[in-house]
Formats: sequence, structure tokens, C-alpha cells
Amino acid sequence: MQFPESWLRSFVDPPLTSGELAHLLTMAGLEVEALEPVAPPMSGVVVAEVLTVDKHPNADKLKLCKVDAGQGEVLAIVCGAPNVAAGMKVPCALVGAELPGVTISAAKVIAREVAALTGAPLRRPEFVPAPVAIADRLPVRIEAPDLCGRFSGRVIRGVNARAATPEWMVRRLERSGQRSISALVDISNYVMLELNRPNHVFDFDKVAGGLEVRWGRKGEQLLLLNEQTIEVDDDVGVIADEAGVESLAGIMGGEATAVDADTTRVYVEAAFWWPQALQGRARRYGFSSEAGHRFERGVDFADTVEGVERVTQLILEICGGAAGPLDDLPVNLPQRTPIRLRPSRARRVLGIDLDAGQIERLLGGLGLALERDGDAFLVTPPSYRFDLAVE
Repeated sequence: MQFPESWLRSFVDPPLTSGELAHLLTMAGLEVEALEPVAPPMSGVVVAEVLTVDKHPNADKLKLCKVDAGQGEVLAIVCGAPNVAAGMKVPCALVGAELPGVTISAAKVIAREVAALTGAPLRRPEFVPAPVAIADRLPVRIEAPDLCGRFSGRVIRGVNARAATPEWMVRRLERSGQRSISALVDISNYVMLELNRPNHVFDFDKVAGGLEVRWGRKGEQLLLLNEQTIEVDDDVGVIADEAGVESLAGIMGGEATAVDADTTRVYVEAAFWWPQALQGRARRYGFSSEAGHRFERGVDFADTVEGVERVTQLILEICGGAAGPLDDLPVNLPQRTPIRLRPSRARRVLGIDLDAGQIERLLGGLGLALERDGDAFLVTPPSYRFDLAVE
């Protein structure tokens, strides 16, 4: 993945330069492939005023400009811009100016790990639950708890789907490799990147009856948001309504219930999908999605309500509207089994001498709950860590 460093630092801001932070992450096993400044560093560029514009004596398409760049003398500069005119304020590169072009991309960085590595405090977005202003609800039934362990959602009425996405959000999305589409879609994508919380926004008025979370049935078809029509079976999870399949569970929504410029009521959902229920499903159809990529590896099952609240907050701020009650259906959540960790085993595997106090500090910094068990520790993985299972 790629993302702007400024967004990461809004969560955790250690006293390190960009290069030092990238090196620290790489040495910790979170490889930073490259760094790419959004605005390349430059020197020797100033704001100047164009005083006069004349034709170049030896070139038809060039102009000879007299420019005041605050250097104590009027500069003569050759310019090829057809729209240059006297009185304009323009950027002017002085003699010796440096205009480098450097490129940066990043892979795998998580704010929690940065906080643990540096000791810098971790900050999360602050928001309060939206006030319930309407009674609208959408009935949801989970028929496959082995597919979906938790489903949270709410209705928001009176949204302006034509509202413009704020420039700050557009910039963060673009610098994270996401194209701005519309305010509602952008908000959904933004929260996925911000909290690692995939979510989906349905057009409420396009949903027939309620929603049913279940396994597909052979012969059912779905037109996805990527304009691909697929046929599902009983090995593929779906979200359906009375009209048929409306979404490929945890992977991609369907065109039939997609939001558009005329949408006024939406249903925001965030769910916990079991990783094994989604693994390989998108690849069966020859595509992948950001949401599916995350769910296949395990997404925090404790923050579905928080995800819906964050999407709600941004929709109300940007698109307006009134929120209904938030419904939460936890039906089958993972049980976190403590892992017994022996310091002697850690020393043998890592090849470095760590005492019990160091191990306790390191694990605590990663947000792991632990308690002493004789000479060992009982470590309980948090709800967002699916990669911790054995010593």
C-alpha cells in the first residue's frame, strides 16, 4: 500500500526524519520500498512580477519578458507560455535554482507498530456517536454465522450525494493510490484506509425489503461495481435482499444498490467476515479488491460500530442528513486464546538476550494483554491481530 506520511503522523508523530522513520520500519520487518515527496524539494524559486512582454527577435513561439524578481535589477527571461502577460505574478526560477524530481512509494506501515517502535503516543480520530434523529431502520438477518460474525449498520436520511469531497480528503486518497469518485464513495474508502475498517454504503431506497447475509445459491448472478457480472454458488458469501444478490460479501458491492448523484438515503454497514470464508473467493472471478485483501487476512472484529460511527460522522459533516439508530448484530466472534511465551524460547529463536522486563515492555507497547505465568507470560492477542496464534 501507499499513503502520505502526513496522514501517518496524524496518528503517531515520532521525532524522526522521513528517512529515519523509513529505515526504522524496514529494520523492524515492515519494508518501505521507496519514498516519494509529494512536493519535491526546490530552491531558488521566487514569486516575480512580469513587467513587459515582447516578441522574441529570433523565435516566433517565444517571448522576451522583463521580470521583477526582487533581486535589485530587472531580469530578462525567455518564456514559451502563450498566456504570459504584463502584470502577472509568476513563479520564477533564478540562476542556480534546483528543481529535482524524486519519487516515493511505501509498503506496509501501521501506526500501532510505529508507536511501539518509537515510544511516541498513538492518536486515534476523535468522534462521538452521532445523535439519533430519525427512526428509520433496515432489517438485517445473518443466516451464515460461519461467514459473518458481526454486522453493524444504520440508515442516514437526507444526504446530499452531490456534495463535493473536501480537498484534504481528495489529497489523502490520491496520495494513497485511490481515485476520488464521489463524496459518499470517498468517505467509505477514506475510513477503510484510516481505520483499516472496510465498509459499504448502500442506496437505502434501492434495497428491496431487508438484507440477508448468507451463502450464495448456484445460478444466482450479480453485477458488481466493477461492471463484471458473476455467478455465485454455495461456496461464496453474499448479501442479498428480496430481489436477489446485492453484494459479494466482504469483497465488492453490486451495481443495483450502488449510491449515485440522486441518492438521498443510505445504509452504512461494517461487518466482521471470517477470513477463511473469503480467502480465494475474489480470485475465482479474476479480480481483487482492497476490502477483500484486508478481510482475507483478518480485520478487527471489535470496531464495526466504531467504523459505522466514523463513516456517519463524515457523511453528516460533508453531505448532511440525519442518522437513525445503529444496529449491531454480534453472532459469532473469535475467541482469543492466550499464548504461553517463555523468555528462554524467545532468546533461542531471536538469538538475542532479552530479559523478562524487556519482553513485557515490548509486548505491552504492541497492545498485547499479558500476565505472568511462573517463568513465562500468557499473551492474549488483541482483536485486530490474526497473525498471533503460537509461541
